[in-house]
Amino acid sequence: MLTQLIIGGATILLNMGVMVGIVALAMNVLRKMGHPFGASASGRFFATFSGAVLFVVLANTLCIWIWAILFLGLNVFSQIEESLYFSITSYTTVGYGDIVVGKEWRLLAGFISVNGLLAFGVATAFLFEVMRQTSGRRRNNEHS
Repeated sequence: MLTQLIIGGATILLNMGVMVGIVALAMNVLRKMGHPFGASASGRFFATFSGAVLFVVLANTLCIWIWAILFLGLNVFSQIEESLYFSITSYTTVGYGDIVVGKEWRLLAGFISVNGLLAFGVATAFLFEVMRQTSGRRRNNEHS
């Protein structure tokens, strides 16, 4: 059990580092594009928000792959498809239950769900802020 707690906790920390790092990178890229983290033109809202969404999708995809590779490395699953499927369904908290891990690793399934909840919270906050600042900048430009 202690092994699962250590591995699960370390993997969540790694994945949250990935998520926060990619969000920081996205903010940097958006700033260079002229987003309100710097300044934004009103006609670029769609492109700016779409770019932000792509960064979020990339971050979540990397986090899911990290879990899938971990399960392969622990020999919990023998095939990448099975490992990815389990990781995706657990990360998104859907957890269909058609593929499960053995008792010796089942605590990790809970860690994946916690990781997904945290990551989606960070992603939602980031996307909301991009939308808020872009919309706010557009309103300010329209009133000028």
